[in-house]
Amino acid sequence: MVLFFFLFTVLPCLWFHVTESFTPLKNHKLGITTKLQTKQIKVYALTSDLKQLEHDETVDQDNKSKTIPDFNWYKQWYPLAVEECTDKGKIHNLQLLGNDVALWFDGLSWRAFEDFCPHRGVPLSEGRVEKTGELLCAYHAWTFNGNGECTKIPQSKTPDQSGLSSLNSKTCVQSFPVQVQQGLIWVWGEKGRPGSDVFIEALLKQPHLIEELSDPSLKDRILLLPYNFRDLPYGWDYFMENVLDPAHVPVSHHGITGNRYAAKHFEMKRATSFTERTAQAGGELNPKYSEDSGFCYINNVGDSHTAAAPASNDFRPPCLNKIKTENEDGSALILALYCAPTIPGYSRHIGAQIMIKNSKGKLPKGLGFFALPMPLWLLHALSSVFLHQDQVFLHHQERTMNSRSHYAFGRFSPSLNLTSDPKAYYADLNLKGVDKAICHLRNWIHTKAGGGPIWGTSPLVQPRPLRLAPAQLFDVYDSHTRKCKICQAGLKKLVMVRNTALVGAVGLFQAFMSFRRTYFLVAALVIGAASSILHKLLPLFYKYEYSHQNNN
Repeated sequence: MVLFFFLFTVLPCLWFHVTESFTPLKNHKLGITTKLQTKQIKVYALTSDLKQLEHDETVDQDNKSKTIPDFNWYKQWYPLAVEECTDKGKIHNLQLLGNDVALWFDGLSWRAFEDFCPHRGVPLSEGRVEKTGELLCAYHAWTFNGNGECTKIPQSKTPDQSGLSSLNSKTCVQSFPVQVQQGLIWVWGEKGRPGSDVFIEALLKQPHLIEELSDPSLKDRILLLPYNFRDLPYGWDYFMENVLDPAHVPVSHHGITGNRYAAKHFEMKRATSFTERTAQAGGELNPKYSEDSGFCYINNVGDSHTAAAPASNDFRPPCLNKIKTENEDGSALILALYCAPTIPGYSRHIGAQIMIKNSKGKLPKGLGFFALPMPLWLLHALSSVFLHQDQVFLHHQERTMNSRSHYAFGRFSPSLNLTSDPKAYYADLNLKGVDKAICHLRNWIHTKAGGGPIWGTSPLVQPRPLRLAPAQLFDVYDSHTRKCKICQAGLKKLVMVRNTALVGAVGLFQAFMSFRRTYFLVAALVIGAASSILHKLLPLFYKYEYSHQNNN
């Protein structure tokens, strides 16, 4: 009877808690130009790929710089959060372009404030969201509405707050325009007051979305897999360089999406980016903002990598690299790889797989096991297996380049004598053709994008980012779990299920010892094994250490 009770009551409960969070596949211009000094480092030489990019594959600065202004990092939309993963009852501290942002929900819309209380300068992200849909600073209880206007000062001499003016700029909070598109919370790079020129300019531009997701002809054939996000311990430029480099995929991701011993030469051909075509030509380029155009390359890597067909890498400044593989059978796989520059040496990545069925309903092959149906918290937890394969390289690569040259992404104090000139960067970009997209990106940053953003005030007085110890480098909890409501809930349930299973296994074993029935022992072993497996999953929420030397 005990066994029947366990099988028909305890086991269904355990299964419910483990699968409750299951997520199936679903359609789910400060224009300041600063000339930075360049210090020549003999060890770093620019080779043929960087010197001899064809005219149609790079920006001809002699001709175009006269008519096209610098790319403006601040007048852009950046995806900073995944809506379904972001707790609406809390205030979230985020970073963008070196500035602290307090993201919160007022009951109707998402709001992004400068994370700075106008009273005494404390972070508003340490405050509370009240039932009235207002933000309360937890230091002196000043209250602000969604427009950043101060609605209450408890210490005011007039209890009815008659002396408080919502138009008083000294008591108002600066805001960043916000919108939600395709499941992502987008934040404008410049702050101001609602109704100001900043908000009007933001309305004139649209974020870089995945056009296939809004294509009516694909409505019944397209599947958006769940988004994942992660705060990365390396800069935006290194992320973009990495995802524009298909040559690293079979080597760095050996065992998941390729074989390190199958690496080979391939060609990269310049193509037209979606951001280089106007709407009339099927793209999204606004002639008024021609400086916002990106570039695209097609590679013929073939089936030794993730794709069975050539793939396009479409860089859409400043935050999207869209990789699309169109298979011969008519199916297609899209990797939407977003990245926002947060503070020097760090960035926030948001990504998802998008699968398009062919006319017969066949799905393309996804990215490793990440395309399999699984609970969303498990997908997020397992993503470290893939991300850390690159992270162990890119973090140290950036710190090493910081220490061995004067290269830097973004504008710092002139006294630091830093530069974004690629000549101070790579020693050897050989293998003609393979590094074209990387060269183009570095040239774009240096010649078209002003060397990077002018970082917020705080990074100007700080040294360049330090190298992290393994315990920090491979952290998962602070870079993701703590900020994801899905994983917070999944972690709690996983602990509960593990503990319940452990108690159940102990109880069944005691029943076996008392009644000497074999089925009690079998059930105890099965439930005990399940508890052990769940216990081994828990560290993935906190830390995942990786070494390529151990990936055989």
